[in-house]
Amino acid sequence: MCSQCGSSEDLVIHHTVQLPSIELHKAIILNQFIKWAVDSGEFRSRKYRITCPKCNGCSISTRTTIQPKYRCIHCHHVFDEEILTPDYHLSKEDFKRFTQKYRKQIEEKVNERRQDFFENEYNQFKDCIVLCKKCHLLHHKGKDLCPICKKNFKDLKHEMCWDCFVKSDLCITYAHHHCKKEFFFRKGSDAQYIVEKDTYKDLLCLMRCKVVNCSYRDEMFSDDDIDDEYT
Repeated sequence: MCSQCGSSEDLVIHHTVQLPSIELHKAIILNQFIKWAVDSGEFRSRKYRITCPKCNGCSISTRTTIQPKYRCIHCHHVFDEEILTPDYHLSKEDFKRFTQKYRKQIEEKVNERRQDFFENEYNQFKDCIVLCKKCHLLHHKGKDLCPICKKNFKDLKHEMCWDCFVKSDLCITYAHHHCKKEFFFRKGSDAQYIVEKDTYKDLLCLMRCKVVNCSYRDEMFSDDDIDDEYT
């Protein structure tokens, strides 16, 4: 049965956690190889940073009027002796030599890591749900079923569909004082502040109204005002 709409037809298994891109695996392996190459002394880091001897943090402030000289912003530890740690960034020349030397080994490790993740995580059906083909397709398009009405689909970033939002306590309905056109706002939004201030209500004509050739708007605002608002 579909976990969203309850349908029992055309069911598919949907992974809630997608297979990481090969670029992500490549970046992880590349950083590991660079760290090994720098720590072994084969390559030299481009920069070195002062680190905290207590937490190894790199957010260090230098004090000029009091001692000790350095203070860790993270753990507030103070110290005088500089502890330099490489940032594991290579120069252009070193990075070119590094990739030429270790390209094959990096590609092999990337393929091993990707295959291991596929077999032990993705292919074991961890973090999976059952969806019908319709819900599965819409999910890949950034939509899912509204959990309130169970009828309309909504964007994944929203907690409910538009129809349910208009009926909920989160929605504020305002009828414009001239044309009586209704506007809908979320509680706590900037639009609510504008509505509550009588001197700012006419700004709704510029911000939200889509009516073309509105006589009231033409009377209240010049073309320059409208251009300034939208440019």
